[in-house]
Amino acid sequence: MGVCEALNSAAGTREVILRARIVGEPHHGYWLSEGLDGDPCPGWCKRFFTAPSAIAPVFSSFPGAQLTKAQERLNIELIKRLYLLSKPAGYVNSTITINGILVKKFWPFIFRLKDGSYIGNGFDP
Repeated sequence: MGVCEALNSAAGTREVILRARIVGEPHHGYWLSEGLDGDPCPGWCKRFFTAPSAIAPVFSSFPGAQLTKAQERLNIELIKRLYLLSKPAGYVNSTITINGILVKKFWPFIFRLKDGSYIGNGFDP
């Protein structure tokens, strides 16, 4: 499934396989993107109550998703690969297929400002 399909799904926790652009860099983190250049998913509002067409991956256990030691080791390997991919340009912009646990909040508050930037509580795990 794509990022917008995952974001349009019902709130809750479930295992998914996503095909997405992974963008970002080691210091500020990575995002799984639909590739819409930061715009919201099709059909979503362009301003106010909206969200970017992106999901922030979290690579360790947190409330709602308990990872096994094997999963944590695989995540460390992925982080190492992303770091090596980012070396030439300082950032990563590649297409990947990733299997993980999608934890979707029931009501994140995200707003898009006139300049196209986003603010709100929907950017943590």
